[in-house]
Amino acid sequence: MLTANNAQTSSMLLIGDLVCLPQNAVLQEAQATLKLPPPERIYSPTKSKAIIQEIFPKKLVKRALEIVERESHTNAAAYNACCVGLFQINYSAHKSWLAAMGVTRPEQLLDAYVNTRAALKLYQRSGSWAAWNY
Repeated sequence: MLTANNAQTSSMLLIGDLVCLPQNAVLQEAQATLKLPPPERIYSPTKSKAIIQEIFPKKLVKRALEIVERESHTNAAAYNACCVGLFQINYSAHKSWLAAMGVTRPEQLLDAYVNTRAALKLYQRSGSWAAWNY
């Protein structure tokens, strides 16, 4: 793949960069999909919005609400093959620092409070909304 991209192991790859694959490359579908138990508690969209307003600083609330509407339709119990909860947090990609918050299983992110705190932490870690910009 390095040759196909005229790159070296030290080459920097940035979001949005085009990556070429050799003609003989074989793509494999993701094998791991999340199968989570039902959440212990169901949060209404109204309650979920109130939780976001409670946890996020006021200056970030508007954008946080826009993100959860786009990502999960304000459904705290939403999840897909990789991402969980209101903010659709990718548990596998973030499990090392999530563990420091006490989040050791993806189903914990189905709780609106846990998910919102994790989203704020992710925002603080990156200093931006970059994790949700695509």
